[in-house]
Amino acid sequence: PAAGERGLHPLPPAAPVPVAEPAPTAPVAAAPAARSPVTLDAAGLARALPTLERNEGAAWQALAPRWGLEPATDALADPCPRWAQQNVQCFKSSRTSLAQIRLLDRPGVLTLVDANGRNSFVTLTGLTSSHAEVELNGVPHQVPLDVLAGVWRGDFATLWRSAPGYPGPRGVASSAPVAEWLSAQLASLPGTDGPADGALKPRLYRFQLAQGLAPDGRAGPMTFMQLNRALGIDEPRLQTPATAER
Repeated sequence: PAAGERGLHPLPPAAPVPVAEPAPTAPVAAAPAARSPVTLDAAGLARALPTLERNEGAAWQALAPRWGLEPATDALADPCPRWAQQNVQCFKSSRTSLAQIRLLDRPGVLTLVDANGRNSFVTLTGLTSSHAEVELNGVPHQVPLDVLAGVWRGDFATLWRSAPGYPGPRGVASSAPVAEWLSAQLASLPGTDGPADGALKPRLYRFQLAQGLAPDGRAGPMTFMQLNRALGIDEPRLQTPATAER
């Protein structure tokens, strides 16, 4: 029942409360758009080379944050032995092609050679069909592949995660724990045939052939890298136009 029906006098309607007009706000400035990396032509790269890092130990250190590794106290020291204790291995090749780098799909260090034969190091972070994405002294740049070809001779270095107890590529065959790990991981991949306790060499051979590697039936660093990729093990990847959009 309403209040009046119980003998009570209804309250008078409340006076409207004036509502203050909101104060005008200044327009919010739009966040600055991310700047695209500077593209270097041959002349620009030649000018940059003398300013780049010339110590290989420091070049390795530039990869550390991408792998969640602590840089060494001595920035010029070789960090690879210490990182190996954390099951992260260094890999270096002097005869790498861009096709192989695309296959391995991981950031690394390129050794560039100037007109006087002096080496400089840059961090490779991405690769497209026409450009390499590199960091020069920590600043991102794009270098057309034909320009890169003028100063790069195939020297490439990178990192990869190894199985616990990895003894180095020459000791894998005689290391029972690592050989067992390899067998189990190969058996877990889709489309593999044969039991996990089957002969390891022919199974490695088939995996290498399917992955575009030189099939020798031995578990070298590149085979481990491709196995890590096939297994989805957490490792940094090169940026491409597709990954850059995400």
